[in-house]
Amino acid sequence: MSNNKYYTAEFKKRIYELCRIYDVSVGRLAQRAGVPRNVLYNAVNNNCVVGIKNLIKLSETYSVSVDWLLGR
Repeated sequence: MSNNKYYTAEFKKRIYELCRIYDVSVGRLAQRAGVPRNVLYNAVNNNCVVGIKNLIKLSETYSVSVDWLLGR
């Protein structure tokens, strides 16, 4: 598995884990972090990772590291 596929699969798992922990939808998770909902939906549904600015917003809002979001 290439690194990119690993990170995108892990990112998707982490987003769903945060949704479970906070009992919110992907859209609400994004909204609370100030990330456009479509950006997070696209990342989860199309297996891609959001840009660094949005990773930082998610990281700071939910008190997790960017490394954790990427499954590192």
